[in-house]
Amino acid sequence: MVFHIKFINVLKALGLLSLPYIFLCILAVNSPPAWIIPGDQTDLYSFIVIYHTLRLLLLITTSLLIFLLRKVYLSQTVSLLRRLHSTRLVKLIIAKPQFLLASLLILFISANIAWLNPQPSFSPICVFHKRIPVIWQYNYDSRMELETAYYFPAYDRIPTRTNRPLFNGIVHGIQRFIGLSLRPFCQHEKLIFAAIGFIILNLITVNVFAYLGYLVLREFIEDTPATLAVLILLFHRFTISYITTYHTALLEILSPVVIIFLFMKLYKDPRLSRVALYSLIVGVLMLGKQNYSTYIALLGLGLFNRKFFTVFISVVVQFIPLALWILYLKSTGLPYYNHEAAAYGQGVWLYQEYIYLPVFEMISRMLSGIFMYGKILLRFYGIWLLLALAAVMLRPKPALFKGTWLTVSLLLLIFFNFLQVFAAKRYIPYMTADISIVVLGLACYTIQKCKYLFLVLKSKYWLLFILVVWLGYNLLQIIHLPWIHPYLQLNNCSLGLPLA
Repeated sequence: MVFHIKFINVLKALGLLSLPYIFLCILAVNSPPAWIIPGDQTDLYSFIVIYHTLRLLLLITTSLLIFLLRKVYLSQTVSLLRRLHSTRLVKLIIAKPQFLLASLLILFISANIAWLNPQPSFSPICVFHKRIPVIWQYNYDSRMELETAYYFPAYDRIPTRTNRPLFNGIVHGIQRFIGLSLRPFCQHEKLIFAAIGFIILNLITVNVFAYLGYLVLREFIEDTPATLAVLILLFHRFTISYITTYHTALLEILSPVVIIFLFMKLYKDPRLSRVALYSLIVGVLMLGKQNYSTYIALLGLGLFNRKFFTVFISVVVQFIPLALWILYLKSTGLPYYNHEAAAYGQGVWLYQEYIYLPVFEMISRMLSGIFMYGKILLRFYGIWLLLALAAVMLRPKPALFKGTWLTVSLLLLIFFNFLQVFAAKRYIPYMTADISIVVLGLACYTIQKCKYLFLVLKSKYWLLFILVVWLGYNLLQIIHLPWIHPYLQLNNCSLGLPLA
């Protein structure tokens, strides 16, 4: 059964939901807003009497409407739940609740990360209360990201993220929604609304990655290793650290999974209308973080399959969101600014410096880059990288690709991820997260095939055992000794920014 939503049903739902909210708003506003109070103080008493009389009448009216429509509320709620229960998404969430539960667990751990002493060398970058060590920020960019989202789209204040409007725009939308919802109780939007928006968006990002990643892996491997692969990345220190950080880093895992998922759908039904739609989605994702490696790798696979016109259409269409964003900036008198390229030379150093080097120096830089890439791969994935390499010997037989297509796809994904890291000149472990769904999927395939070789894995609880050990290992990677109490961390202000 498909879940169809009609416009009239949306209006009915909004109307029904608005009544309790209107009731609460009227109840909350004890005194009239300043802008409707008359300037003449002689009429103030009569105005107050009229105001509270009208307020009482509105309370009675909304209470009667809610009482009279109670059966409609019940029937509409039951109907909506039945429709939702029949959708594929809800069925998947019900079938795999461990992803949602795991994301909530790491959200709790990350929110209290100050107790793990994650950065002993400097104080928290941004806190909302000095005596409540919850959601303290230890990333250098967190305060800048928060203020960019808060003032969005006023990039004249903070131009650093002009090239990454997606997350900031969505967070600003959530912030505005919270502000409007709480307007009767709180007259001004606060910075904490933007912080809440970031956490909500990060939680959604992690869950979208989890469920889409599971669907991608199920095309290649069985249910158990697919589930384990997703949970391994959820319990990775990267995800734990960033799920409550005001940052766009989680797009490093989300964008590749979304792109691969869309490509798999195109592989089964390669209509040009779908190509255009999915390419637009890719273009929107690139407005959040320009990690193009997965997209370029799949374009390469399309060229390998001689889909030249399809690739051309995809490339052209995916630039439309960027073009529209640049036009918007121009219309507001703001320049398009790429901080990564301007400040660190990411990408641009290839044609500004690299191509002018002597041939032997170019080869030396490339070999050094390959060596560094291998090191950060091993640092990010650890033993899972070795298990993924072992999966090649087991030769998995996926249902989606036949012959050499899977091998070519894997090689292209890894090659272009290396080029992305090399072009960025940032050999940071999480830069390899683009291929996490590939590496961990292969690693868990190896475990599934070889689990009976390990005595400890003969237990029916082997999946839980692996996850508990993995989570504990990653928490130990976050903790720094000697342990410093969160209150004492605030005393080290050598690198800290002003508190929120």
